[in-house]
Amino acid sequence: MNNIQQCRVQLEKVYEAMGGDENLKEDTKAVMHDLQQMLNDAIDEMAEKYSVALRPIVLGKIKEVNKLLHQISSNSKANIDSEADLVLRPLMDHFESSLSVYADICEKTVLKRILKELWKITMYTFEKQVVLPPVSDPSALFLNLSIPSNATAKLTSVSQTLLSNVSSQLPNSKLLQEMSKESSNVTLKNLTLHHCQILAIALDAIKSYFHAGGSGLKNNYLEKSPEFQSLEHALSLYTQPTDTLIKNFVNSQKSQG
Repeated sequence: MNNIQQCRVQLEKVYEAMGGDENLKEDTKAVMHDLQQMLNDAIDEMAEKYSVALRPIVLGKIKEVNKLLHQISSNSKANIDSEADLVLRPLMDHFESSLSVYADICEKTVLKRILKELWKITMYTFEKQVVLPPVSDPSALFLNLSIPSNATAKLTSVSQTLLSNVSSQLPNSKLLQEMSKESSNVTLKNLTLHHCQILAIALDAIKSYFHAGGSGLKNNYLEKSPEFQSLEHALSLYTQPTDTLIKNFVNSQKSQG
């Protein structure tokens, strides 16, 4: 990736030496721009492929984060910032050791490409492993919810409709695979309000780490990435009243149908 980035830099210098935008013919400019885009796409593709090797490591660290999170009592009186630091330690220790190596050996542009892929992996894995832990039985998602008794019937009906709609779109075998993937020996643990508060602080700390005071990824990119927005939305569902969740689901069904 470093070599390709150097090719991009040298190509830009050749472009300027040939006269740049002001003196080059349109067909020549088009060829040069196409070459730049080809090299740019190659770096993106290589960064994405490289990120595949990072996923198992990040997954393992976030599972450690999840374990530490659920060891914290909902009634804990400890400083919440300290709890967030404690929970994040496995992941942040890994980032500190690995990213310092990347910073030493990677061109700045290449480093940012790797950071973008790592950010997406981290946010996606947080959502799937911490906020929305997988379960082998889809109905178990609703077993331990703390909901008013008069809302139970409504929620049961909604959940049955949801599962019915999903099953009608996927073959039975594929549905079971999707719902049970990585779910063996998993015990459903709900996030409490205190856990959600810890996670909010932890995610802000991760975002600040990737921003690195302006020398890393831009806050605009971090906050608008689909993975981060999806994670924030999933986390926000824990603090919404059950009736609101049901209404939102019903409205979404109406808009789709």
